[in-house]
Amino acid sequence: MTKNDIYAFLIALGVNREYAVIPEFSVKLPGNGKRKKVIDLVWAKKKPNTGKITNTLDQWQLVAAFEIEGCNVPREPEFSRHLSDFKDVKNFNGKQPQKYVVLYTNAYDRTWNSAIDIDKEINTRVTWGATQNKCFKVLDGRKLKEASKKFPPKVTRKRWADLR
Repeated sequence: MTKNDIYAFLIALGVNREYAVIPEFSVKLPGNGKRKKVIDLVWAKKKPNTGKITNTLDQWQLVAAFEIEGCNVPREPEFSRHLSDFKDVKNFNGKQPQKYVVLYTNAYDRTWNSAIDIDKEINTRVTWGATQNKCFKVLDGRKLKEASKKFPPKVTRKRWADLR
């Protein structure tokens, strides 16, 4: 399962559920005004009567946010960074989107250590996610179809039509 496989699945599923699917979504984080979180992929609903489409929470309400990482990415600093940033990702109304880190198991565009024990790498990170953090869920990309049953449900057609 490559990151491209995961992106393709999440994009198709988000569109099928009638969300706007936006890559590289930028969110300003609290603090000095310069901190940003660029989220790999989000499912969102466009707010009505907000004018032009931009890549900000002024225009969009996030329903799900996905970071896509290699299963062998070091837990430190990557997961700590996601934990630090993801806790501050929320809509202006305070509502939290569902947040996920999805792990891929193979890469062809970078050096990949094929000698690693993929199951062990994934289990370590999924277990950490389930026990050490309440901010986001860590998912095995190979089991994404099953996990997706708990993702936000389909938007009603009327609401989607209003967003266009």
